[in-house]
Amino acid sequence: VLAEAGFLCPGGKWQPWIQYATRNFKDAALADEDQLWIGINYRMAKHNRIFRVAYGKLGKDGASDRDAFQLTVQIFQF
Repeated sequence: VLAEAGFLCPGGKWQPWIQYATRNFKDAALADEDQLWIGINYRMAKHNRIFRVAYGKLGKDGASDRDAFQLTVQIFQF
């Protein structure tokens, strides 16, 4: 399961978002996983250039939760 929601603020540059993902395996030998991310996008040029910063919690059954940081730059040109 993957669910993500965001809101494009007035002016169209800033976009806060949240994402939740989970994987539940039928095989008991495999550890189930879940992730929760929260972040913000800065849209420099609508969908062509996006700067993304995020913080996430990564969980896996039988292991300690981990913190994660994500920094992404997306450049797309037609």
